[in-house]
Amino acid sequence: MTDSDNAGRQIRAYITSFVPSNQIRHAYIPDIYGKEKRKAAPSKEGKLGVEGISSEILLEILKEAGASVEGSTTDFQPLTPADLMSLGLTGGVNSATLRQGVLKALDLPENLTTKMLLRWVTSEEKKAQLLAAVEKIKNGA
Repeated sequence: MTDSDNAGRQIRAYITSFVPSNQIRHAYIPDIYGKEKRKAAPSKEGKLGVEGISSEILLEILKEAGASVEGSTTDFQPLTPADLMSLGLTGGVNSATLRQGVLKALDLPENLTTKMLLRWVTSEEKKAQLLAAVEKIKNGA
């Protein structure tokens, strides 16, 4: 889901150029004219972006697009930057090399930032995949 303006269309096109189509759900926000609260003036096109659309509308749009959350659990504890540091993925002498190996093992883009890596870990399953990849690389397997 991206804004419905020109920049949003460009971002959507960029993402769809490298993410397999079976892993994408396209959700389109309606053209609602107005101004986001944080902005002094409306956007160039005068439309609200994703951040300006109500949660209720966004949830309905996501449902209509067929998006769902599978295997979600309320006890999932997301990783933190400190967790990445303790794993050796950031802040250490060989962190960049280890991180590149983990990204490759997980089939993630090589230029993925640590912030984006944290965003990728959205479930216990992905956390386990990350931890297993780190362990495998540290053990030279």
